Amino acid sequence: MQTNYKLKYLYFYLTDGCNLNCRHCYINPKFILKDSNIKFLDLEIFKKIIKEAKPLGLIGVKLSGGEPLLHPKIEKIFDIIKKENLKLVLETNATLITKSLAKKIKSINSFVAVSLDGKDTYTYEWIRGVAGSFSRFKKGFNNLISEGIRPQVIITLMRINKDILFDIIKFVKYIKAGSIKINPMQPIMRAESLYKDNQNLSIEELIKIGNYIENFLSKEIDIPIFFHQPIVFRPLSKIFFKEGYNCGTCKILNILGVIPDGSYGLCGISEFVPKLNFGLAQENSIIDIWNENPILKEIRTGLPNKLDGVCKICIFKSLCLGACLAYNYYLTKNLWSGFWYCQEAKKIGLFPLNRTIFKRGL
Repeated sequence: MQTNYKLKYLYFYLTDGCNLNCRHCYINPKFILKDSNIKFLDLEIFKKIIKEAKPLGLIGVKLSGGEPLLHPKIEKIFDIIKKENLKLVLETNATLITKSLAKKIKSINSFVAVSLDGKDTYTYEWIRGVAGSFSRFKKGFNNLISEGIRPQVIITLMRINKDILFDIIKFVKYIKAGSIKINPMQPIMRAESLYKDNQNLSIEELIKIGNYIENFLSKEIDIPIFFHQPIVFRPLSKIFFKEGYNCGTCKILNILGVIPDGSYGLCGISEFVPKLNFGLAQENSIIDIWNENPILKEIRTGLPNKLDGVCKICIFKSLCLGACLAYNYYLTKNLWSGFWYCQEAKKIGLFPLNRTIFKRGL
């Protein structure tokens, strides 16, 4: 039976390897300097998936990893995206961006997001785990700027960089980024060790920082800046105007992930969570997966009313859609559990009561 939902974006996790060894990574790729058993998505499978997905409404692809630029045929992948007139979203650490790759990216309708968690060698390389990586980041980033590409910089917030956050923001402005997105560190995969070492910030700290960024800093600096927290904590003006909630919500009803062995899944987490792995592209048509997979059907019929925990009584559940069902399942083995950030805020009385269906009895 054909679904009414369009498959607008494919999220390709092109490889399970990375040239950096970041302490907080939520995908946990293999570090190429210590593991030679790296997988790359086969180019012919990539072509097959794109061809099958176009009739389902495909308008763009996101390339992630590991580090997607490690793929030995990345330029051919770029060529296919351009030929098919698809929008490209590229998530990269920027350390592998040469001048020629920057030119290739510029020739595509693209949006580039670059990860950066420190303004100096010590902080950056403590987080990234590779000596010399900060200078390679700056060189790759400058190659993008030289082509007129102004990437979004993504900062993952943790204890080591909390007190230098404003300095990082000034550095990001100095290197001419197009926008800034600040992510709280998620308590999954590699970051679980950082949580045990108390490198995470408390919910109180995160909400306070988010309020400052959303209500004050975003009005004082001349570069778009977003704090990626659930939209219930955001000012109404940031939810319903301009880019609104789109910057902080998962488009779960219109996306599908593809991991390096060619398996379809909810996103990259499906590599580690069998329930969220929907079958191999080599053996299954994406049309059948998109229309008939029982988990996708359950999500479509269940959102937002099956959401549990604090999400159940949140007035923004129809926009937020549980923030990230993949994280929810990874942490609780329940697709419908409340998002961890909101649940923690509820426990300590910081979930905004005026944004709940029932203002009493929370």
